[in-house]
Amino acid sequence: FRLVDGLLEGLQKTIETTEDSNAKADAMGILEIFEASESDDYYLENQVLESISLIEIEDYRTMADEKMKQVIGLMEEYGWSRKIFAAILESLTKLSKQYPHEKEIIASDIVIQNILTQMNKYKDFSPIQSHGCELLEEMVKDNENCRSAIFDMDGCDTVVAAMKRHMDNTDIQRAGRCLLDGLSKDFPCDTEFDCYINQKMAAR
Repeated sequence: FRLVDGLLEGLQKTIETTEDSNAKADAMGILEIFEASESDDYYLENQVLESISLIEIEDYRTMADEKMKQVIGLMEEYGWSRKIFAAILESLTKLSKQYPHEKEIIASDIVIQNILTQMNKYKDFSPIQSHGCELLEEMVKDNENCRSAIFDMDGCDTVVAAMKRHMDNTDIQRAGRCLLDGLSKDFPCDTEFDCYINQKMAAR
């Protein structure tokens, strides 16, 4: 963001101070393109966020699976927006809790990979870290396949990294610890798992 701000300031300064009409026209053209794309992205983000909210509140209980599928469908298409992706994770967590019998719909390797990829990409963006941990926590409950997939994809490392990076965020700490506890079910004993996690924490 600092780089973008510097670019915008430079363009604005060129427009205001240059006596070269061509340079001024070029700067104005670049600034207009940037402002238009920024406005479009902002408008699109708000549209998608509004759509997610509408999916959540639509009252068709017998079609809960459709709600989840609609939100999952937004995952790959709008992964470029950390704001939208965080809202998608939050929505899927809410729907999983609201319709636990339909939770199998999101229990796929593709969804897990998407979550972990975005958590590793946006390490400093706490909404993705907290909602990512919360959704993964929900997914591992009574689902050995999800626990195995998360572990095989180095999900433990991702969660530990989130907890270490956001030490003061109670949501991430709670969800991360609960998720790690859930994953520990597939270890021979809790002591061994705690030892494993402690080694990971110390290594980062």
